[in-house]
Parts: sequence; C-alpha cells; structure tokens
Amino acid sequence: MSHRNSSSLGGLTSSFSSSLSLGASGALSPSSPAAEVRYCFLTEWFDATAQIIRKYNLYYYVIDSSIEMYDLKHRRTFLKRCAYPSISLTDLYVGASIAVFARQLKIVAYGDEFTANKLSSVQSRSIVVIPTSAFNQSGRIIDAICTSISVTSPTPSAPHRFVVSRLRMCRLTLQQAQQFYNERVESARARALSSGPSLAIEFVGSGVQSVVASFVAAQQSSSSSAPSSFGSESKNGLQKGDMAGVHVSQSAQEAERESAFFFENSTILSTAQFHRCTVCVIKPHILAQGLVGRVLDHILSSGYQPSAMQLFTLDRRAAEEFLEVYKGVLPEYNALVEHMVSGPVIAMELVDPHSSSSSSSARPSSRRQAREMGATQSFQQMSPEEREMQAMEELENTVNVFREICGPSDPEVARALRPQTLRAVFGQTKVQNAVHCTDLPEDGPLESEYFFSILQKSKA
Repeated sequence: MSHRNSSSLGGLTSSFSSSLSLGASGALSPSSPAAEVRYCFLTEWFDATAQIIRKYNLYYYVIDSSIEMYDLKHRRTFLKRCAYPSISLTDLYVGASIAVFARQLKIVAYGDEFTANKLSSVQSRSIVVIPTSAFNQSGRIIDAICTSISVTSPTPSAPHRFVVSRLRMCRLTLQQAQQFYNERVESARARALSSGPSLAIEFVGSGVQSVVASFVAAQQSSSSSAPSSFGSESKNGLQKGDMAGVHVSQSAQEAERESAFFFENSTILSTAQFHRCTVCVIKPHILAQGLVGRVLDHILSSGYQPSAMQLFTLDRRAAEEFLEVYKGVLPEYNALVEHMVSGPVIAMELVDPHSSSSSSSARPSSRRQAREMGATQSFQQMSPEEREMQAMEELENTVNVFREICGPSDPEVARALRPQTLRAVFGQTKVQNAVHCTDLPEDGPLESEYFFSILQKSKA
C-alpha cells in the first residue's frame, strides 16, 4: 500500500498569477523588494496519479512568513506568494517534510547559494538516545531540549528553535549496540543500551548539536547544578541522575552517522506488540508548539508505557484511511484530515503495565511486584477460555482508562469537566485537541497495525 499523497491541487497553477521573473542567466529574481530576506529550497512531490516525482522551488519570506512555489520542469510559477503562517523557518531544513495546501513536499536541498550559505552553517542536527533506565524521564528530557535550552528570544511565532525531526523507539541487539558505539568488544554501555527498548530522537535547529551536547554533559556531571543557560531543575523538572546513560552525538559527522543508523536501518525492528494495547497520536500542532515532551511526560506520569513510538508524516491518503471511521460522523472530519497532514505526528502504542501480560516474571522486588507476579501466575493457570475473557477485559480497560486520561474531544468541555486531562491542558479546538486516542477496545490493535505495520511497509 502506498501512503504517498494522491491528492491533486487541480487548478492551483491556473488560479495563481506569476510573481517571479527569469533573469538573463535563468536565475529567479523575486518581484518583492530586494531588501527582503528570501530563502529558497528545492522540494519534491510524488505525483501518485502520474507516478512521477515533480520538483519545485519553495521560497520563504521571513518578513511576513509568506511562501511561493515555482515549477522547475515547466518553468512557471505554481503558487503565487501568499501568507502561510503554519510554516516557520524552523520547519525548513534539508530532509524535512512539509504540507502546503495538503500537498506533501520533501525538502531535498537548498535552492540557491544564498540559502545554503546562510543556513547550512547554522542548521545542524543532534541525535539523543534515551536508554531503558532513563525512559521514564524521556518526556522531561525532550521538553528541556525543545523549550528550556533552545529558547533565546521567544515570540508567539517562534516560541522555540529546536524541533523534533525524527523519533523512533527500538530495541537493539547486543551486536547492534556494539555497532552503534563502534566497538569490537562487549562493553557495559552496549549491554545497557541493548537491555531493553530505547528511544532515538533527532533534533534540528541552529547550533543544536553543540548546545545539546553541552546540556547533556552538564546534567550528567557531578557538579551541584547545571549552567543557568540550560534551565533550572524547577523549570525542566530534571533531577541529578535522570539522564544517566543518555547518549548524545558529539559532532556533526557523528550525528549524520547515528541518524542513518537509527532511521535508515531496516535491520532495526519495530517494538510494537499489536496486542492488548491502545494508540495515542500526538497531533501536528503539539509538535509545532514544541510541547511533545510535556505531552509525553503527562502520559508517562499516568502509568501508561509506550511499547512502540515513532514520528510519521502522513499524506492525505494515509490520514483519510486512518480517520475513515469518522467520515460522515464528525462534522470536523475534513478539518481533522487537513490538520493531520499539516505536519508530523507521533504515534504511540501504549500498554497498561499492570496487566497480566506485561507483568514481570523475574523475582519480585516489592510487594506490588509480587502481587503482579501472582496475577501473572494465575493467568497462566487459567483455561484458554478464561484467558481469552481475561484478555478482552484487560484490553477494554486499557483503552477506556486511557480515554479518560485524554478527556473529552472538545477542549472547552474538557477544561470545564476534566481540567487535568490531556486535552484540557494542551487542546485548543475540537480539531487541534492535542491527541487522538483509540475509541473502541477492538480498534487498539488495528490502529497499532496501521502505523507500525502498514505504514512501515509502505515506506520500505
């Protein structure tokens, strides 16, 4: 199944007049005043109908956050300059996917020498790997990087400058962990990284590599407090020891290698279980506002544990397929689709850690774990029919309890009735309501399979 955008802008080209002119050398010169700062990016869009890749120059004007598109094959304006406030300069970097009027564009290169000279030297990437031992702090770690340490002069249009560009939960073998660390012999850190699921995150932004490396080093140092420029414990919620074992790339070259290792490596398998689970999808406006870490921390604090997590960029076809059950049911269906393709989302498969299938089989270290082990042993002694009934009850409980944590779909109602829920805290409208969550117990495994199996295979 292809999840590429099969939608067409139809008469978009004919409806817009040209605002660019071709110079004698063939270079594009803007119709706007020369003093305006304009960045150019080479973008590609896969036309599923014609089965070809179409190339465009995307122009971004800093002064008013407007954009413009030029069709390189036909040498004509495709989209006249217009305001597009949902896109900011932090969204524009090589490798990024953006949606322009529901058309998914991938930025493959800088479009001119000016843009390359201005941005290539300051736009960098950093890979942060959070091991199992620090996973419960992953929300606070992401929040600290996206907000506390990356904010310089926050404004409503640019509240942060470090963005999550890629994210993936994985479980490495010992051999893969040694390969990641470039080690030929087994080491303690390789054993620790392969001891359970880890979370790999790619951050992009101006100077992000050096800043994040310094931040992690400061948090992991034995000094009593981190530098004030990195935010205080009361601001980011991190305590000493919370980032023990966290890895961060130490150079631009290392970041490139580690990015390819985690996000372009087909040998690293998904951690999804597709069993007794519910699904949560963090919506684009949360990522755009830099609030991913806070939403994840809210979920982890509720007791739910992600068994799979990954950042996806949905095209219209994928969004419509995923939300198909709401078509004709919710009046906001079309708006929901538009929002889901407006930027990246983070999908999570969540499990209840207290269910019989997720309880530890090791020696109990507490009374609570002993009770959980007792439940597991009782489950193993059940007949097949009793096990199936128990499994259905646990699945129903997993889905329904997490729906309560998310709250009513309308944030205004949520703030009035359930003010501590996810949508009450982070939601804005019925469409931009922070998260999607599984509605029915039987849909949990199906939604997980859609993201972590169907979409994964279509990307391969």
